[in-house]
Amino acid sequence: MLRRAILLASSAALALLIASSAQAATTLGQTGGSGACGGAGYSEIQTVTVNAPSYAVPASGTITSWSTAGNSDVDDVFRLKVFRPTSTLNQFVVVGVSTPQSITPNALNGPFPTSIPVQAGDLLGLNILAGASPPCTFTSGDSGEHTAEILPDSSVTGAAVFTTSSLSGHRVNVSATWEPPSAGCVVPKLKGKKLKSAKKVLRNGECRIGKVKGRKGGKVKKQNPKPGTVLPADSVVNLKLG
Repeated sequence: MLRRAILLASSAALALLIASSAQAATTLGQTGGSGACGGAGYSEIQTVTVNAPSYAVPASGTITSWSTAGNSDVDDVFRLKVFRPTSTLNQFVVVGVSTPQSITPNALNGPFPTSIPVQAGDLLGLNILAGASPPCTFTSGDSGEHTAEILPDSSVTGAAVFTTSSLSGHRVNVSATWEPPSAGCVVPKLKGKKLKSAKKVLRNGECRIGKVKGRKGGKVKKQNPKPGTVLPADSVVNLKLG
């Protein structure tokens, strides 16, 4: 019994550790306000990044915040845009757009909260809504890095756009926080519980009830998956009552 209790405790601790580590956020992109671009009404996409940090989303998840740097321009308004490459050369689909933000000159601006669902390979971009000489890009020091411009760009989420020009040796002046899908569903031990009680325990663990078989009004006799299993939030647990 003691060994079983230790094993169960260890499994639970491991599950919590895995769930905690799955919440780790990653910073994508880089800010730099040294460059000045002319006018407004366009977007810049970081299409190629040679050195870290990357501007490409590593896996499915959510962009939860973004930042940018201001130069001496006093009337800049920016927003984050996320673009997804297509199979067509120089074509991208707009994945999501943040709310516009007025940029404070000569300062790091953000992080501004947002919520944009993303997939692996999606690229960070910066949409310039207003400004005389806004800092859309900065020199990266590596000629292999490329930014692409969409001019003009008033596109919305879901729209397909084509880049109109490209620039080597530069980076887009934007960074963002990417978070992977949360794993809250750590499957609890349900054996011996009535169905109503099992449902409550599952909800508290960010899981939900799946298929229920067996004698109506009985207690949980078997469950699948087994206790301690770590699953994506809102995953189902199937029960057999006896």
